[in-house]
Amino acid sequence: LEILDEYYLKYAAEQEAIKKAAYFETIVSAEHVICTYGPKGGLRELKFEYSLDGETQYVSITDKVSGEEHLNFFKEKGISVKIVNLEKKERKRR
Repeated sequence: LEILDEYYLKYAAEQEAIKKAAYFETIVSAEHVICTYGPKGGLRELKFEYSLDGETQYVSITDKVSGEEHLNFFKEKGISVKIVNLEKKERKRR
């Protein structure tokens, strides 16, 4: 099923943008941000925690696009990010 109604699609896109903006405003208090890159330089995981209604929320992101979006937000807001680069493991040959 494909939605073709341009008014609905525009409305849905606006609602998604509002939700996204609200989400990023809640994570402005992010702490303990750790970004792990694999041996070839690809994003493996982005982890952080933030406070929501007095409770600590833990987040782990493994999607490259979402991770990069979050990293750009943290950079823009001046939130420090610890970078971890994984080294290539040596395989034991039999």
